[in-house]
Amino acid sequence: MMMMIMMMMMMMMMMMMTMMMMMMMMMMMLLMMMMMMMMMMMMMMMMMMMILLVVIITSVVVVVVVVVVVVVVVVVVVVVIVVVVVVVVEVVVVVEVVVVVVVV
Repeated sequence: MMMMIMMMMMMMMMMMMTMMMMMMMMMMMLLMMMMMMMMMMMMMMMMMMMILLVVIITSVVVVVVVVVVVVVVVVVVVVVIVVVVVVVVEVVVVVEVVVVVVVV
């Protein structure tokens, strides 16, 4: 009888141990799943950040290009205005000289 009780106890212990091991394994699996989910989330965040960075860089480049174009246009306009003014002044001076010569 004692032997039988001992055997039963042993069996119970073994069962308990197996159950514990199974529980541990399940917990580990759950943890692994959680970790994987976290990793996936992190990867998604990184991808979003990369996309945002690319968008920001492209926008900055576009802004710089626009500014350069505006500056070039302004410079060209200023040069044209200066040339026109110089030509007008030259023509006025020539006309004055001609008038003076004619008067003289």
